[in-house]
Amino acid sequence: MDADNYLKKVRKLKGEFGPGLASVYCWFYSTPQRWTRIEPEIFKLKEHTDSFDLENVSKISEIRLARLLKSLVFSNAISKQLKSYCKSIQDEYGSWAGFAQALENEDIFSIFNKLRRHHDIRLTFKNLAAMKSFVGFSDDFLILDTHVAKVLGITKESRNRYVVQDELFKGLLGFSEKITDLLKLEGWRKMTTIEWSLAIWFNKAGIHAGDLLTRFSTR
Repeated sequence: MDADNYLKKVRKLKGEFGPGLASVYCWFYSTPQRWTRIEPEIFKLKEHTDSFDLENVSKISEIRLARLLKSLVFSNAISKQLKSYCKSIQDEYGSWAGFAQALENEDIFSIFNKLRRHHDIRLTFKNLAAMKSFVGFSDDFLILDTHVAKVLGITKESRNRYVVQDELFKGLLGFSEKITDLLKLEGWRKMTTIEWSLAIWFNKAGIHAGDLLTRFSTR
């Protein structure tokens, strides 16, 4: 299964490249562009930031970051938001390792509300759920992209609220848990919430696991 193969691969990023790159990889999930276009840019940026070392990122100007990301739409805004996001991690957790520990042990809502005190960091429950799944190794979250939302009957306008409002996302997690339980009753005993949400995304977006993490595949 593509989703299962991708999940195994992406969860190796933290061990292979460190929690900084793994977290930033997930952070980019909230940028509204095709993932096969975004992913190579993350690894290109890795080479200029020592795997997103927080001190290194703080010293790089927004202009230089934007130039490195120039192939992406809204590169100026993304560079500013990325610097702000990294600064919020430094201020709240001290290091990527401290943040990774929080992703493993803390509630997603407490992390969200702590970081959302910082401005212009492009943090939503979409990319934070990816961090909880890929860096914190939780199986109980879904990544609410437009394809998953549509299958679940959530409109585009409503999805924008689901990814920033605690109560809506909490309710969605409860609903998703029921779907996972039903899938297990139907014979998909090893199916997890993160796997079926990734499977929907891959299927509807026409993406294959083999298209991702290729040039920079993990051991």
